Amino acid sequence: MKNDKDKDRRTLIRNQIRGVNIQFRRLGVSGIFNHLSKPVDIIDLSKSGVSFIIEDVLSYGDAVYMKLNFPDGKCLRLKGQIRWNKEIEFKNRYSVGVQFFPFGPRSTYNPIDALEYLRSFENQEYPKPDFNGNNIH
Repeated sequence: MKNDKDKDRRTLIRNQIRGVNIQFRRLGVSGIFNHLSKPVDIIDLSKSGVSFIIEDVLSYGDAVYMKLNFPDGKCLRLKGQIRWNKEIEFKNRYSVGVQFFPFGPRSTYNPIDALEYLRSFENQEYPKPDFNGNNIH
């Protein structure tokens, strides 16, 4: 039985889109080692956030800068905050969920055109990958 902590409280539809990868780095950390990660595939994506699997733990509340690369060549540069993380047993990996910062005209916000692009994925159906990376319909 799941408790409230394990309950999925997200209300937006998350899209599982093949070919989208993400690079990221923690914000607020300076130094030579604060570069973008290697690209990793996303798990799912909505207009409010993204989830993906990483090898190093990011903590709840960490602010991150992300570069999302789409199969059509579009690249979004967004900022967000880690809202959850979960260790994947026996794999030394973590799945993380990031909530995007607000979209708008302020310098601390994400660009409005990025939100419009993310909205373009709503109400579309995508083949869901199985655990072997293959599409199932």
